[in-house]
Amino acid sequence: MQTILTWGWGHPGLFRRGLLTAVLLAGLIAAAQAASVGGIELTDQNGHRFRFENHRDRTVLLLFGYTHCPDVCPLTLQNLRGTLDALGDEGEAYMPVFVSVDPKRDPPGRLAAYLAYFHKDIVGLTGEPDDLRRLADQCQTSFQVHDQDDDPHYAVDHSPNLYIIHPGGELAGIIPHGITPTDSADIVRSLAAKP
Repeated sequence: MQTILTWGWGHPGLFRRGLLTAVLLAGLIAAAQAASVGGIELTDQNGHRFRFENHRDRTVLLLFGYTHCPDVCPLTLQNLRGTLDALGDEGEAYMPVFVSVDPKRDPPGRLAAYLAYFHKDIVGLTGEPDDLRRLADQCQTSFQVHDQDDDPHYAVDHSPNLYIIHPGGELAGIIPHGITPTDSADIVRSLAAKP
């Protein structure tokens, strides 16, 4: 089950920053209490095997998407870059990850070239469709590939949210799309501090 909190998006000043963070944290932590991420082998943007279990020294900031995404993915990756910038020197404690759910069009080399536009530290991952679906299930989300009639411009439905995974592998929280990078960094800090 995924909790997505919504409010008056047309009124960006509706919440003060402290209240916004408190409201989000209450829902986000509850949404992810029982989930664990791992046990899946993927491939990174350099063609190397990747398992979350081998990177338990850092908190993972995970996005799902694909490189042919016309608008949402570039925006969420820009926001991730802004979040990392807002974390400043603390950023080394976090591993930003972009998981392509379109392995047919996103081989490792394409992921590497695409992610270089956004931030040097973002790890690009892809894998077999079944493994990608298992990871999405572990993050309490899903995706759907609309690959019909060999259309090279097919779309992929996916979550635009940011998933926070503790070093131990627990899904610590889900930050809804639309949160400013500064507020997102505050939420990441709070979620990462939770045991």
